[in-house]
Amino acid sequence: MDFISISKSVSPSSSLRNPTPPAARIAASAIPTLPLPFPEQPDPTCTVAASAFSPPQVKSSQKTPIQPPARAETVALYLYPVTRSTTATPTAPPSPPPAPSSKRRRKTDPAAGATGNSPLRGGGRGGSPASSAPRRSSPGLTGPQGGFDPLDPNADPPAWVLMPGQVKHCKTALKVLDKKLKKPAAIFDDFRGLPAIRTSLQSAQKFTVARSPANRERNRYTDVLAFDETRIKLQSSTGNQTSSNDYINASLIKYDDKDQTKFISTQGPLVNTFEDFWQMVFENSCPVIVMLTKFDIVKCDEYLPLSKGQGDYGRLNIKIMETRQDGELTLRSVKVQHNESDRVHTVLHIQHSTWPDHGVPDDSSTVRKILKRLYYVSKEHPVVAHCSAGIGRTGAYITIHNTVERILRGEQAATNLAETVGKFRSQRPGMVQTEEQYKFCYHAIADELKDLIRNSKH
Repeated sequence: MDFISISKSVSPSSSLRNPTPPAARIAASAIPTLPLPFPEQPDPTCTVAASAFSPPQVKSSQKTPIQPPARAETVALYLYPVTRSTTATPTAPPSPPPAPSSKRRRKTDPAAGATGNSPLRGGGRGGSPASSAPRRSSPGLTGPQGGFDPLDPNADPPAWVLMPGQVKHCKTALKVLDKKLKKPAAIFDDFRGLPAIRTSLQSAQKFTVARSPANRERNRYTDVLAFDETRIKLQSSTGNQTSSNDYINASLIKYDDKDQTKFISTQGPLVNTFEDFWQMVFENSCPVIVMLTKFDIVKCDEYLPLSKGQGDYGRLNIKIMETRQDGELTLRSVKVQHNESDRVHTVLHIQHSTWPDHGVPDDSSTVRKILKRLYYVSKEHPVVAHCSAGIGRTGAYITIHNTVERILRGEQAATNLAETVGKFRSQRPGMVQTEEQYKFCYHAIADELKDLIRNSKH
């Protein structure tokens, strides 16, 4: 992977909210210096704001304790036209034979460099957080299809069966997508016409909070920032920060205010933002974290207590309850507990670690496996999605998910991916970073529509 340069090491005073684990330093000489990509190739950048998501907070000199999140309820999307009894267990339709996946050559952009195309700020690997005594977890959610719980890593999502109208929507959209895929040059032209990340960054007024001196160490990349308008705001300060600092490099991503999944697109957490990250998950009652990268010292620090299974991150205790390997996915049930309130929130952590930075997977099957599970997750609270910068792979997944949801709702305009990605870039700069990722969105959406049509014939 290519990177530009490292601006400086994280000082011990700012690297960790939790003084227990030491933060590792990254030497500036450890990363080679490479040229930036040409302007047409979007840089990784982004942010989504809390002003569009959370009401303004009243600041005070005292820290306000985090209120425990309300328990979310799982709701099935658009499925099953026949009314089901709440006591009877419906019989799932037989699964169709697996369709052969069309292999596509893994390709990366040689000019794109690292996920962030400017010097890194902070980072480094911290030690394992101090462990604490286990506490009782909240009961799991109960979903449709005979008690299927989409947040249970050991449960597999049942096959979807669409209503006749939805099948028609899928077939109509599929014709448009297939026609588009036969004209790759047109796809490239659409991508080139999207607003570039460099253009967004030229307006300093849009990033005043992200660029403030107090928050420089909270950004993994200096050119991947959160818009003031769409950034997520923490409800109370963390660690040794002042009570007025509510910043985290994260953005709210949504297409409209209709009944569809909302996302928080964010960077891979730094050691000094672990508590910020888990506080964001806790405060927003996020049911799922979709991680589209691997844990390493440069792309994403180890914000889960993988070695000990449990650890304290400031005022929050994180415990991994269950882990399951499902092909290329790692599913983890994670309990987030606020030490002062003694209340808990359970979140499903889904990690897809083999999606290459600036590239695409060999086929769409693993990405769509995430989508098939999230169909059943409540849309009341936002889903967290991140890679390293939170714009490339993250932007591609959100585009795929959002487009399929809207097609099932009968919005044929959803097949205009340029319009969708353009809207997402207005909420976090650089969403869907490369042309290859943009084309992959078309392929993955078409593959998923074909699956849904096949399943509904049985």
